[in-house]
Amino acid sequence: MKQIFESERIAFVAVTEELTAAYLNMINDIERVARFIGKRTLPITEEQERQWIRRKLADGDAIWSMVEKKTGAFIGNIELMDIRDGVGELGIAITADMQEKGFGKEAIPAVIAYVVKQYDLYRIILKAYPFNARAIHVYETCGFKEYDRTDDNVFMETIPADFDPKTVWSEHVQGINTLYLSRKLRFDARFFEQYERLFGIDRDKTLRILEIGCGPGALAESLHRWYPNAEITGIDRDKNFIAFAKAHVPGVAFLEGDAARLPFLDDTFDVTVSYTVSEHVEPNAFFGEQRRVLKPGGICLCLSARKGIRCTAPCLAPTAEEKAFWDSIPEEEGSFEQLRVRRFPMTEAELPACMERNGFTDVTTGFAVVDLTPDAPQYPKETAEAMIEAERQNDLEAIRSAHAEHDKAAVAAVNRKYDERLRLYRAGEKQWDTSVSVTMVVRGTK
Repeated sequence: MKQIFESERIAFVAVTEELTAAYLNMINDIERVARFIGKRTLPITEEQERQWIRRKLADGDAIWSMVEKKTGAFIGNIELMDIRDGVGELGIAITADMQEKGFGKEAIPAVIAYVVKQYDLYRIILKAYPFNARAIHVYETCGFKEYDRTDDNVFMETIPADFDPKTVWSEHVQGINTLYLSRKLRFDARFFEQYERLFGIDRDKTLRILEIGCGPGALAESLHRWYPNAEITGIDRDKNFIAFAKAHVPGVAFLEGDAARLPFLDDTFDVTVSYTVSEHVEPNAFFGEQRRVLKPGGICLCLSARKGIRCTAPCLAPTAEEKAFWDSIPEEEGSFEQLRVRRFPMTEAELPACMERNGFTDVTTGFAVVDLTPDAPQYPKETAEAMIEAERQNDLEAIRSAHAEHDKAAVAAVNRKYDERLRLYRAGEKQWDTSVSVTMVVRGTK
């Protein structure tokens, strides 16, 4: 038998025809084992079982047999199913003779530790029968928590990785202040004329608008101001963003939710809008869900950040303290791959084509250009200083998101250099530093 990995008492081996008899004894034990696995026609024949083994091996499924290291006795099988988008479903069956010996409590954490790295998972789910109290207790001991329940099933989940999807963005990618302050500037009223032309939304109509991936609510706040007759809803997977938005953005409904599984009925909204979200969600799910929740004739607006211009003032150049801090962070820590972000980037040509493939018609593209130059005379003092403060928060939250020790010197250095930038601005000593963002707007109709 081929061992794949092990725990203290258990060898996890590839399924094998050598264990066919043991598999049959377990799967055909209707009273003590099979009824906890699922509804099936029993008994399973030897030939059926051998075909099942061959199919599992041929498909390379994530399933392992558990064998007691000390005696070589068969314990049961454990499997990870339906692996996609960082989520997998766990299933386990233990023979009656090996139950109540602690093998389940040992096997589940060992498998989780193995599959998280092997399959790049951030969430593992499972189903248990409500009447199987013993199994539910074992799962809870192993870190699973109930998230839903029906008459037939208890649905449980665990987040085994360091990055909780409900906080991963705000704590590891972009902080609340970084997103909120930068987006307030990009969607300032002075730039509305560009967006209004590209959006093509009737301001006088009573509409239901859904912003997907709303973050801390800055764009939703602008939408509420730009379209006063509309009912605005914002949804984001990050609970920290939603909590901030609820506390700081009045007049908009905010809730937690997944862009790939929108918690709304079909034909609910007149408009869906997203900003820098498409590159993080599987495209067919991203556009498919929007098309589902849009009413016939509804508008899908996909806003995507494109390459802009950035010129930094000399006083804002990276300091020695910042360089020392970032050099101390392991290269792989916080990588896009580890954080599971920006996995689906598309070019300026691919994005509208993808929208069309997902059933949208009358697809158009356009670009909004936002020039944020503090020293430009068209900006009042309040706006100019807001630009500088937004950059400060970006640098500070980047340091904090690294969750590393010895960050005090870097934080202090960042504050000193931005204090100097403000001093220069207030003294009228122009630096002409600038940040020009380019936003592609792709518009389609259901």
